[in-house]
Amino acid sequence: IPVDGLSQGIALQHAIALNKGTLIGVTSDIADIPPFKLVSVNLNSGKVTDLKSYSLSGDQRIANFTRCSDRIIYATTLSRQSGPRLVKIDSKNRKFSEVAKLHFRDAPLRNDVMSLACSPSGELYALANPAYEATNSLYNLNQVDGQLTLVRQFDVEKITFNISLPDQPLSEISAP
Repeated sequence: IPVDGLSQGIALQHAIALNKGTLIGVTSDIADIPPFKLVSVNLNSGKVTDLKSYSLSGDQRIANFTRCSDRIIYATTLSRQSGPRLVKIDSKNRKFSEVAKLHFRDAPLRNDVMSLACSPSGELYALANPAYEATNSLYNLNQVDGQLTLVRQFDVEKITFNISLPDQPLSEISAP
């Protein structure tokens, strides 16, 4: 369906389904540069609504949404002032809550991960290439301290798990 409500030169990026009729995603300049805004998209009408209650600082980029079986939505943020961070959408306070800075071998990551995915058992995984090797790798991502632990090299660009989650009402994350 056509997306309705985006200005010229603005693109919908990094979307995740909340339920059968709604996506949340990020809009930005077509070149994936700031400013970034969290939006909802009605899949029946294509209407885009700015979720203004979630603010991102001027150059902060948000990407890599994933939803775990406990209905928590995780993502990564990145800005010029800091490396990548794991965040979760705090629906109670209508904001992003920082969980941890991302680290590999106890050193902060310089670049964002390529993808996040939550397993059916609730483990968080990241696809990344912190050592700049020829092949990407799959990592277990500690949800408390942000440490990446190598699982194996994995020659793909994105990861996902096929898990069945109950629908999550938009009212749980949008402004009242």
